[in-house]
Amino acid sequence: MFSGVLPTVLLLVASNVFMTFAWYAHLRNLADRPWYVAAVISWSIALCEYLLQVPANRLGYTVLSLPQLKILQEVITLAVFCVFSVLYLREALKWNHLVGFGLVLAAVLWWLQEKTRIGAMIRAGMDNKQMTMDILSPVRHNLMPSITQMFILLKRIRMVL
Repeated sequence: MFSGVLPTVLLLVASNVFMTFAWYAHLRNLADRPWYVAAVISWSIALCEYLLQVPANRLGYTVLSLPQLKILQEVITLAVFCVFSVLYLREALKWNHLVGFGLVLAAVLWWLQEKTRIGAMIRAGMDNKQMTMDILSPVRHNLMPSITQMFILLKRIRMVL
């Protein structure tokens, strides 16, 4: 499964670099120009993005489901945007941005295991109740203390600030 994922990720990262520049670079470089000049330049940059994204999606769809491919695309978009905003636009990332990004990353990891874990449960003949209990069992036992600890930590950070 993962042999086609790495080339897909690399192509998506490259395409997102182009798209992020197409969407946001004009805010810094072309702020004094009319909007239509920025739009034409952005469209020309976006063409390069499409030349990378279309093959990435075609390759990725051979090894990932469409929802997996989409959520992978979104986390790559966020990662590229974070790097771009810090290095190019010189905007600071705040802790809540990183927490949100972490939640999206958790969704990616959850969706990427879709074909193996849930598919195996279905093939094993588990009914919906058994599957739900099996899927939620690690969440109940492992995640709840972590969420509680996270809220305690956030409370302490607020008290310091």
